Amino acid sequence: MPIPVRASIRISDLGWLFQADGKIVIVGESAWEDSQDLILLRLTSDLEPDSDFGSEGVVRYNGTGHKNDKGFAVTVQNDGKIVAAGAEIAEGREREDVLILRYTSAGVLDADFADGGVFTYSYSGDHSDYANLLALQADGKIVCTGSLDDGAGVKILLLRLDTNGALDNTFGTGGVTVYQSQFSVFDNAFGLAIQGNGKIVLGGTINNGANDDAVVLRYDVRGVLDTSFAENGVFTFNGAADSDNRTNGIAIQSGKKIVGTGYSSNGQEKGALTFRLW
Repeated sequence: MPIPVRASIRISDLGWLFQADGKIVIVGESAWEDSQDLILLRLTSDLEPDSDFGSEGVVRYNGTGHKNDKGFAVTVQNDGKIVAAGAEIAEGREREDVLILRYTSAGVLDADFADGGVFTYSYSGDHSDYANLLALQADGKIVCTGSLDDGAGVKILLLRLDTNGALDNTFGTGGVTVYQSQFSVFDNAFGLAIQGNGKIVLGGTINNGANDDAVVLRYDVRGVLDTSFAENGVFTFNGAADSDNRTNGIAIQSGKKIVGTGYSSNGQEKGALTFRLW
């Protein structure tokens, strides 16, 4: 039976996963009536809507601004609770704020998380801030990365929440750290992984003043750039043609080696980029 959704749906490339029981959780956004809502879907292993989740397998989040809610990433905790991330335009605001939601395994907002299941974050000024990726630490804390716009340019945002949905004050500055390259035209994170020792690895892109470089950043458990990694915590790659490059994904191999993937341009066309760091 098809999922009963009378709307246009868009799913993020990274917005789905398999639960341990084989069920599939998907996050994205849905044009619904006069607004765009974040949408969560859960399918059984037979690709049928899961009747034990939300309304016939579907959950919608229509934020306080009832405007433009987006879903980009999803993960599932060991207790079955589902964490989703993206952005919303909150009531009284014009541009997006970081949005992180936690639902019970039945698809109900978790009252024990943040403000009734909803965490939002806005950098100074009414500019666009996004949560692109999620990861869970071994202790249950939630790591999120994405981007923020401070009015002067786009920067990489990294934040960590305690298990109750509050910013972790032992991380960065009040739970938040921001990476700004020299030019900070368009710095953004598209890959996230946590090493066995708790260090956090980000992949993405930073601007070098002429074009975009692929970048990998590594932070220690306190949210500080790890100076033992690459050049003071920052690895960059710019292809031979000095054109645009990007890290889209990050994975950790056994032995703590970091694998990155993305694309590199020769000035005329883009090709697949894969690299491994010691």
